Amino acid sequence: MQRTLILLKPETIANNLVGKIITELEKIKNIKFIKFKFFTFNLEQVTNFYKSLSEKEFFPIYSKHMISGPVLSIVLEGQNIIKRVRKVLGDTNPKMASSKSIRGRYAKTIGENLMHASDSLESFFNEYSLIFD
Repeated sequence: MQRTLILLKPETIANNLVGKIITELEKIKNIKFIKFKFFTFNLEQVTNFYKSLSEKEFFPIYSKHMISGPVLSIVLEGQNIIKRVRKVLGDTNPKMASSKSIRGRYAKTIGENLMHASDSLESFFNEYSLIFD
């Protein structure tokens, strides 16, 4: 079994999409919801979480957005869950995402694309330790 971490970003909560997205995630066959945590990032936490993006030109705007409101973290477990969840989420750019994906249906911009999902097991372990430890 594999685990992945998902963050429902501030715009997801502000736009009352949490229930819709959890419903979509529940449709993924043979998964388990393992953990939930509701919290708000501070600047240091968001910089550590998105370390690979922290030197990018857009990061100051992105980090300001990520600390603007609450985030819901979800840990899911299942066979090949990382790949399957990322497929359901769709491309990070909603304009490129399938209309059947979560981002294709609900996201507005690449900067506010509703969710984050671990892209590898290594990422999951790093992200998990930052959120839950």
